[in-house]
Amino acid sequence: MLIHSLAAPTTAVIGWIFLGETYRFSQWLGIFITIGGVCLVIVERIPATPARGLHVRTVSLKGLALGLGALLGQAVGYIFSKVGMQTESGYLDPFCSTQIRAIAGFISFSIFLTAFNKWPSVKRALFDAKVVAFTSAGAVVGPFLGVSLSLLILHYLTAGVAATFLSLVPIFMIPFAIFLYKEHVSVRAVIGTIVAVFGIYLLMS
Repeated sequence: MLIHSLAAPTTAVIGWIFLGETYRFSQWLGIFITIGGVCLVIVERIPATPARGLHVRTVSLKGLALGLGALLGQAVGYIFSKVGMQTESGYLDPFCSTQIRAIAGFISFSIFLTAFNKWPSVKRALFDAKVVAFTSAGAVVGPFLGVSLSLLILHYLTAGVAATFLSLVPIFMIPFAIFLYKEHVSVRAVIGTIVAVFGIYLLMS
C-alpha cells in the first residue's frame, strides 16, 4: 500500500511530461503532503510486534518489483484513460469508457484464465451463493460506480490531482474499521488523516 500510494505523484509527473499538464508549487506540495498523511495511516496498521500466530513477511526484491509494476500500471493506465476519453468535442461519457475498460479486462482475464487453467476455480466460485452475492455487490460499488466516477473527475481535474484523491482510500476505511470491525484507531492515524486533508486543501487552493 505504501508503494501503491506513490501512484498519485507518478501520475502527476507522467501527465506533466506527456500531457502538458501544469501544477503550481502548492499543488505539488499538496500531493506529497497528502501521500505523507496516507502513509501515516497505512503504517499504523503494521504491528510493531507480531501477534501470536501472525506470519510477517520480509521485504523482498520480488515483492518490490511487483509493487513497482502495480504502481506504474495504475499511473500509466489512468493517463491512457484520460487520453482515450478526449475527443475534439470534449470528453466521452465516463460510464461508456468504463464499459470499454470492462470489455478489455474481460478479454484479458479470459486469456489469463485459459493460459493458466483457472476456469475450474471460476466454476467453483459461481456455485457459491455468498461469493457471487458479495462479489457482485463489490463490482457495482467498485468497478461500476467507483471507476466511472474516477474517470469523470478527469474531466475537471488534472490526472495527478485526481489520482491523489483516489489515494485517500485508506483514510476513508477508518470509520469502517472502527464501527464494523471494532478496531482501535490511534492518535497517529488521526494525525495522518488531518495531514491528508490539509494536503487536499493545498491541492484545491
